[in-house]
Amino acid sequence: MLDGPLHEQPRNQRATVIRTSNEFVLLEWLNSTGRLIARETLESGHLNDQVEEISEIIDLDDLAYDGDDDDSETDLES
Repeated sequence: MLDGPLHEQPRNQRATVIRTSNEFVLLEWLNSTGRLIARETLESGHLNDQVEEISEIIDLDDLAYDGDDDDSETDLES
């Protein structure tokens, strides 16, 4: 019994896995068989609502920043 992926071909012949110009590409095949499904487009307003919600949760003015947060050599020596 021949196993499809595991068989020898002569070196002087073109490999069967290389697509020739008259063959369909994968997307064309999916489209012709009805298996290609178009993406649903999202309304941009929905995405803007999410961005506004995130900006309400994280307000950069509320974040505390201390310039001395990094470890300096003097802190390590003591």
